[in-house]
Amino acid sequence: MTPVPGIRHTLNDVLTTDRDGYGRPSAGDTLTYTASISNTSGGTASNVIFKVVPDINSTLLINSVTTNRGVVISGIQSGDSSVTVVLGSLAVGESATISYRTTIKTSLPSRTMFISSQAQVTADNLANRISDDPATLKIDDATETLLTNDAQIQFYVRGDLFGDTNSDGFISAGDVLRYQIDIANTSYADMTNVVLNNTINTYTTLNSGTISTTQGTVVVGNTSGDNRIQINLGSITAQTGSVQIIYYVTVTGSAGSTPLYIETQPTLVFNQVTRTLTIGATQTIIADDPSTDAVSDKSVFVIGSHPLMSVSKRVFLAIDNNANGKIDPNDVLQYRTVISNRGSAALSSTVFNAIPDTKTTLVIGSVTTSSGSVTTGNAVGNTFVVINTGTVNPGDFTVVNYRVRVKSNTSGAIAAQAYLSSPSTTVASDDPTTSTRSDATASVIGNTPTKIELTTFTVIRNGRAHLIRWSTASEIDTWRFRIYRVSTNGTRTLVPACSNVVARGAATRGATYQCTDTVTTATTYILEEVTRTGGSTFYQTRLNKATRGVPVPMDITSASLPLAP
Repeated sequence: MTPVPGIRHTLNDVLTTDRDGYGRPSAGDTLTYTASISNTSGGTASNVIFKVVPDINSTLLINSVTTNRGVVISGIQSGDSSVTVVLGSLAVGESATISYRTTIKTSLPSRTMFISSQAQVTADNLANRISDDPATLKIDDATETLLTNDAQIQFYVRGDLFGDTNSDGFISAGDVLRYQIDIANTSYADMTNVVLNNTINTYTTLNSGTISTTQGTVVVGNTSGDNRIQINLGSITAQTGSVQIIYYVTVTGSAGSTPLYIETQPTLVFNQVTRTLTIGATQTIIADDPSTDAVSDKSVFVIGSHPLMSVSKRVFLAIDNNANGKIDPNDVLQYRTVISNRGSAALSSTVFNAIPDTKTTLVIGSVTTSSGSVTTGNAVGNTFVVINTGTVNPGDFTVVNYRVRVKSNTSGAIAAQAYLSSPSTTVASDDPTTSTRSDATASVIGNTPTKIELTTFTVIRNGRAHLIRWSTASEIDTWRFRIYRVSTNGTRTLVPACSNVVARGAATRGATYQCTDTVTTATTYILEEVTRTGGSTFYQTRLNKATRGVPVPMDITSASLPLAP
């Protein structure tokens, strides 16, 4: 029997050209990759070939490819986008070293967090070998380079009923609403020439003289009759800079049989600069309501006694038959829909309906609901889902789950949309990971849906603080984590030291994180996973007792739930 060669293959990278002078990889910088291929045991490896395709967000530098043995056949001519080196035979104890350079593109998709590269070695007498990142403990993992100039700008708007003139608990004419706008710059680039703009809703009037800001100058908004706000905020420092703005409005719209909605969504205009580089042209972003599951959505109130319904639908890869982390024929997808009522009146006689995409078939027996009853979907022969969800009261949440199997010999996009119907209205489901409202939840065969596998979440009482630790087994498309503290009275607060924990895991590996909560009144914590596309998944945890110096496991609710408003 011929001995099998023992090929070891690593791929390492270093920052060699730092365009903005920050000492960290970012747009426009150059990385040098070094591949080491060695035969450590067995017999001679014959016809050894090295191949690598750089990350889609980087460009190969032609003529940068070098090797200490063999012949470079790709990566040396204009137009080459990959590297191929024919190494010939490698006897036991022999090795080869190959290097090449790539430049990170200056125009990157929003929230591109890392550059990933993995090479491949083939030979006539052994199976293909993929490269390993020697900087990690994981075996055969891609070499990932964390980028630092991603526009990690947090921009939120939220409101509450501040003055209820008739004490009826509903928003009506004469009531006062309080709005809070929070801006945090957690990127590595300073924000300059920052200007906040907001138009006051037509059903309200701005209470002149009530605008306060922790920095900057109120240009418009504090004079009687102003119907918009403009604040010149100046610069917001990278990583640590933050601004809070508060203002008040009085409701002028009158409640009637037709709901009137008070919608608010400020905009922020700014430039970003590092020490030596301006990143792109002037940018404009819109605020997000952090109390909802959707991305970049408005803060909405309803005048009078009316329901305000939300039907949020996400997709997860439930059964991955070939364990490649992607949606393939015969894999199983799970759809999770959260029905909520953020209004002031109940919606009665509701029915939930969902018809699977024609590229999928319903998995019989997979339909569940946290309230109401399943009428169609769990019996043999059922092809769609119907749930009697009944009356949805203000503040109620109903979670619906069902699974579908991707049909054989299919490809392309899968669209799934559900509807909540009542005698008075029909509400279409929304994919919360997009900025488009009431859109179908889309996935693509061959692509990877967002998910993390959360394995542990523990709390240690450390003096007058809680040390919070959590671990994941895998992370797909994860950008960062945030933790919210829920106190005994139900108050939910973002933990300052846990407000921007950068994700480090990947589809094939997890990571361990920790942060500190200096307030120990929490009985529950909520972990939020934020994706690179702006979506969020929330994990509810419950704290039984935090003992000093002893890790306390948290009871993690597996359901993905939006934060209650």
